[in-house]
Amino acid sequence: MRRIIIICLFFLLSLPNLCFASSGWDVSLVSATPLNVTAYERFAVQFTIENKTGATVDSIELISESSLLGISNRLISNKINDIADGEKRTVFMYGTLYEGLHEFSSVTINGGDTVHLKQTLLVNAVSTAEPEPPAASTGAVFVVRGVTFTPATPNLNQTFKVNVEFDNVGTAHAKNVEVTIDGGANFEVMDLTNKVTYADVWSGSRRTATFNIRAKDTRTSNTVTVRFAYNNFDQSGSSTETLNLPLGDVSPADKKAPLVKLGAFIVEPQGDGDFLLKFNVKNIGNDDAKNISLRLEGTEVYPRGTSNVLYIPRLLRGEEKEITIKMGAVATEGINTYSIPISYSYESDKGFEGSEKETLTVTAKQLGLSESKGPVVGTPRVFLSKYTLSHKQILAGNTVRLTLNIENSSKVEVGNIKISLGVIPVEGGASGTVFSPVDSSNSFFIEKISSGGTVVKNIDLYIDPNAAAKTYIVPVDIEYEDWEGKGYIVSEMVNLPVTQESKLHVLSVDVPPVGGVGQPVPISAEFVNVGKVALKNFMVNIEGEFPKENASYFLANMDIGMSDYFQGMVIPQAEGVLRGLVVFTYTDNANQEVRIEEPFEINVQQIDFGGPPDEYFPPDMHGENSFQTKMNGRIALLIAVLVIVAAGVWFAVKKRARRGEMFDEEL
Repeated sequence: MRRIIIICLFFLLSLPNLCFASSGWDVSLVSATPLNVTAYERFAVQFTIENKTGATVDSIELISESSLLGISNRLISNKINDIADGEKRTVFMYGTLYEGLHEFSSVTINGGDTVHLKQTLLVNAVSTAEPEPPAASTGAVFVVRGVTFTPATPNLNQTFKVNVEFDNVGTAHAKNVEVTIDGGANFEVMDLTNKVTYADVWSGSRRTATFNIRAKDTRTSNTVTVRFAYNNFDQSGSSTETLNLPLGDVSPADKKAPLVKLGAFIVEPQGDGDFLLKFNVKNIGNDDAKNISLRLEGTEVYPRGTSNVLYIPRLLRGEEKEITIKMGAVATEGINTYSIPISYSYESDKGFEGSEKETLTVTAKQLGLSESKGPVVGTPRVFLSKYTLSHKQILAGNTVRLTLNIENSSKVEVGNIKISLGVIPVEGGASGTVFSPVDSSNSFFIEKISSGGTVVKNIDLYIDPNAAAKTYIVPVDIEYEDWEGKGYIVSEMVNLPVTQESKLHVLSVDVPPVGGVGQPVPISAEFVNVGKVALKNFMVNIEGEFPKENASYFLANMDIGMSDYFQGMVIPQAEGVLRGLVVFTYTDNANQEVRIEEPFEINVQQIDFGGPPDEYFPPDMHGENSFQTKMNGRIALLIAVLVIVAAGVWFAVKKRARRGEMFDEEL
């Protein structure tokens, strides 16, 4: 009997370990528990999942169930793809619960492995109003399954994509389904419309509606509303879901960041399909913006005689500038509206980077065109539709690849095309050009371009090492002939931003070879900016575990060729070797912090400045009297004074030698 009792006790003690035995997955709760939610509204709970199966798993789905009053309630995740062995992922599970306290103690993976949670998730669903009556069992019923973002972790100061996955869980398919998102006071939709349309959504099928949104500065929650309108058995139907996007706690947006937007715009017809586009660019953020690059990416209209990339060096907080550019319309009949997509990027002095995309829409009537046909097709239109650079920033002395897209938008073929890059001379009267083609001339030929065709040409350009750091506007001339041999010339432009190397040279770090305990020891350094751009946020620091005085030196900008001098003090506290660092830091031309460390050592000694008067000490056993003791103290004091004087003279000599001064003989 005793043996049976022991076996039972052993089994009971082992049961928890068996329950939590690893199934190849580890799922942990991240969100706080208990969790208070609104009944019948969609909410999200955050988990982490770790793959311990020993292999990469392609696709999984997590499901957790609870039972309240005999009714099953579920939390379901999105599909999770390509999880490597040992990899951890953050997972959001979504659900809608009836009123009451729900317990979730396990998670099922792909309907197979069940992983027990070490911490039970308690969700208290509270009803604030009477629930809507359930949809009829027949017909289309739409349920949101989850939300993902692109990028996965959005920057709430910028536009990001929200992908809403939904199922038709009804028994019939729906036609002409319109999915609408309403951000209310929390989010604004950046697309031309806040609606996505599907011709058919069959019973049991899943769709993903994608919207471009941006968080408002006045956001008080992460809530958006998704509405479904559809034809159900040839009758109109609708449903609405309120989503709490899993974007974390609501906190004030970064108040020290720029925000560039496009303002009002107008068009002025110039005849023959050409027009002037005037639009405003404004900075509505709370910091200055710089290096603003705007790219016109449309295929229906194109810039005339200039680059499709526009550059604004700086836009102060609250400032607004008007841009005017001549445009032409593609010769295509039947177009009544023209879209002008404009993408733009910008930076701040503090390293913030932003990017947006907006679309301007104009009508054929605004451009002075007939709504039944496009512009005159007698003149073939050849232009630079797009260009790209192999590097975002071009460092002087390096080689960059320029890719040109030459497009023929007309309805006729053109031939004998010559493309020429303009020559930009080096500033300051030096011979040579800033951009030199590698293994080719600055001109190249294309035999022909078919109607509506595009030819892509790559050119490798070497950047002169002495080129000034700025954005160069390089002209591109396109010469071509029509079918009758009539010649045409089009002038385009490309913008090439050139940067220079930033480099600091430390001339010297001077440290006395010896020092005394408790005595200040001077540390000096001399340095010069040998690069070709100014160094921003320049600082010198003495680092080490010892007392210091005047141990930091700061310059907002250290100009090209500027040299400077720094001196601080360290105070040794004990005998031995004192080790420290003189650290130079600055921000380079790519807004990256550069750190240069110069180590130093000081041999610290205890300096004896002599003992008390000899009447306190009797003669020693060898018969030496107090006179000898007194002389020893005076000699030690004299040596200490000589060491300090020698150190001072040594520093004075070094300092004057660096500055090129002559020493007078009295020194």
